[in-house]
Amino acid sequence: KCLRDGLDVINLTTETTSPNTSATAAATQAAYNHTDWDTNWVLVDTPQKMEQCVKELMESNPSELSFDLEMYNESKYTVMTCLIQITATNSHSTTALPSSTTPPTEYIIDVLAHGVWEKVSLLQPLFADPSIVKIGHGIGGMDTSSLHRDFGIFIVNAFDTLEAANVLRLPHKNLAAVCRHYFNSYDNDDTTTTTHYQNLKARYQAADWRRRPLTEPMIKYARYDIRFLKQLRLLMMEDLIKLDLQNSNNNDNEHVKLALQQTLQKIDQAEGDTDEVADTNVINNNDDGDDQDGHDDKIETTTTTNDQHQQQQPNDPLVLQAKDLRMQPSLMKAITKSQERCLQLWNVVIGSEPITRNHEYTSLVRRSEIGQIQYNASQAILLTKLVDWRYQVATAKTQKQHNSYSCLPGLICPLSLLVLISWKRPTSENELRKIQYFLPGILENKDNGYLNQIIELVQTSVQKDIQNGILTVAKKPKSIDILSDYDLKLAAAEKENIRQTTTPMEEKENVRQTTPPMEVGIAIAGVAIVAAFLMMKMKR
Repeated sequence: KCLRDGLDVINLTTETTSPNTSATAAATQAAYNHTDWDTNWVLVDTPQKMEQCVKELMESNPSELSFDLEMYNESKYTVMTCLIQITATNSHSTTALPSSTTPPTEYIIDVLAHGVWEKVSLLQPLFADPSIVKIGHGIGGMDTSSLHRDFGIFIVNAFDTLEAANVLRLPHKNLAAVCRHYFNSYDNDDTTTTTHYQNLKARYQAADWRRRPLTEPMIKYARYDIRFLKQLRLLMMEDLIKLDLQNSNNNDNEHVKLALQQTLQKIDQAEGDTDEVADTNVINNNDDGDDQDGHDDKIETTTTTNDQHQQQQPNDPLVLQAKDLRMQPSLMKAITKSQERCLQLWNVVIGSEPITRNHEYTSLVRRSEIGQIQYNASQAILLTKLVDWRYQVATAKTQKQHNSYSCLPGLICPLSLLVLISWKRPTSENELRKIQYFLPGILENKDNGYLNQIIELVQTSVQKDIQNGILTVAKKPKSIDILSDYDLKLAAAEKENIRQTTTPMEEKENVRQTTPPMEVGIAIAGVAIVAAFLMMKMKR
C-alpha cells in the first residue's frame, strides 16, 4: 500500500491563494536556501564510500528516498548510467523543513569511478522496501529500466512527480519548471535557487555525463534534481486533493470513489482485515503489516504518531489520513501511474537495435541497388555474425566472470562501425583503423582478444568468397610494410593461380604482342625524316 497510515497525512486547514505563496512553499524555499545545503553532500567515488553511503542510508531509517540518474544516451540503444543522486528523509510530519533544520545529506554516486559500479547493487534493499516511498521525476523514461539493467535494482512504491504534473495539467512539466511553479521566489534575482536550477538544467540536461572530472556546476545541477522532490510530493498531493474537491459535484468522481472503496475492501478482505475496513471511522494502524521483518520499531512509532493526529484533529474533514487519501481519484491516478512506471523493466527487446533502421546500412543497400558499390550476400551474412558477436559480448554469455560487461550492445561497438566493417572487410588492424582510427575501448584493449575475433570473422568471410570465385583479388595494399601474414598468403595464392593458368609459350606470345618489332620502329623514324625534309623545301 503506497499510502502509509500515520506518515501520509495532508492538512488542508491552511488557505492558500496560489501554490508559490503557501506556507509550505515559503518555508521550503527558506530551508533550501540554507547555507548548509552548500556543504552537506558527499561525492561517492570509491567502493569504501559506496559501502559507507548505503550504511548511513539504512541507519537513517528513511521514510522517503528521493533519487535521480544522469546518463549518457546518444540513442536508446546506447544508454549508460553515469551518475546516481540519492537523499533520504525520515519524517512523521507533513510540514516543510524549518530554516534551522539541518538538511539531509545528498549522495552523488559516481558509478563510473573505479570499483563503484559493482557496489551499487547494495542499494537493492532500500529501493525494494515498500514502506519507503521512492520519489523521482519521469522515472519511466530511463531510470527504472537502467537501475534494473545495470544494478538489478527494482523500485517498489514510487511517487513520480511527472505523473502528478500530468494529472494536474501543469503548463510546463520538466522538473525545473515544476519547482519554479511551486517554489518561485518573491523577487527576480537570478541568484535564487529555482532560477539557478533552471539555468543549469538548460546547460547540463543533455550534457555528456561520461566526462570526468565532474565540474562544480555539473554536481550542483545533479543535486538540484533531488533537492525539492520530497516537498514537491507533499505540495502536489495537496493540489491533487483540491482538484477533486473542486470537482466534487462531478458524478464520475463519485463513481470512481465508490469503485476505489470497493476495491480496497476486497484487497483487505483477502488479507483478513475485514474488521478494520468495516468501520471507516477507525484508523487502521497495521496497514503496513506486522509480518514485515525488521519493521516492528517503525510500526510502533507510526501507530503513536497516528494516535496523536487523531487526538489533535478529531473528525476534522480537512485533515486527511491515509485511508482518506485512498478515496481521492486524482491522487490515486497519479500514484497508480507511478507504480506502472516501476514495472517498465529492461529487457532484451529494448536493447535490440534493428539493422534495417541504421543509416549506414540503408545507404549501402541503396547504393548497391543502383550499382555504385558492391554489397553482396556474404557481406550481409558477415554483418549478421558481427551483430551476434556484439550481443554475445554485451550479455556476457561468452565472458569469464572477471571480464563481464552486461550492458547494451550499442556500448560495446556502434552498429554503424560493424556495417562499415562488413562492407570494407578489413583483414588486419591497420586496415580496420583506415575505416575508423579510434576504435571502441573494448577493441583497443588487445588483452581481451576481441579485436582478433572480429578480424577472424572478416578473414573467414573473405576466404569463402575467394573459394567460391566471388573475389579474385582479395587485397591490393599500397605498401608492403603494412601487409599482414594473411594478406601475404592471399597475394601469394593469387600470383600462383595466375602462373598455373598461363603456359610459358603464352607468356612469350604476350611479350611479342606487347613489344613493337624493330622494323616498325625504323620505318616510323624514316617517315618522320622525309616529312621534315619536305617541310623545309616548301618553305624555300
